Amino acid sequence: MDKNIYELLKDIELHSDNINNWEQITNAFVNAIKRKGLTKEQVVEMNNRILKEVSEEMRSEKEIYL
Repeated sequence: MDKNIYELLKDIELHSDNINNWEQITNAFVNAIKRKGLTKEQVVEMNNRILKEVSEEMRSEKEIYL
């Protein structure tokens, strides 16, 4: 994983407990991306990793309820 992406994800993870809606999450990502100066490719990679993790988490939560 790219160092900038790793740092960005850690930064967002630290603030995620205080985030309670999607608009705030979106704003946190936009601001973090601007601060880090990520390239389009880095943003795409980060997006794919986040989607994968969310998908896996939702799948495991679904298994709990079955």
